[in-house]
Amino acid sequence: MTYSEKRDIAKSAVAKMLSSLSEKGDSPHYMLGYLEEMITGWAANDEILLESVIKTTDFLNAKETV
Repeated sequence: MTYSEKRDIAKSAVAKMLSSLSEKGDSPHYMLGYLEEMITGWAANDEILLESVIKTTDFLNAKETV
């Protein structure tokens, strides 16, 4: 399976998960909290993802000051 195929499958699975979370929760805060926990667990076990989260945060904070 190619990366593109894996990405398509992952994108579909994530879209379905987000839709289900949205249906179960009364507010976007429910979805954000769930995703925060998921990403935190993943980043704690994956150094590349953790670096990406840190770089993204640095980028977003730099854009706010410009």
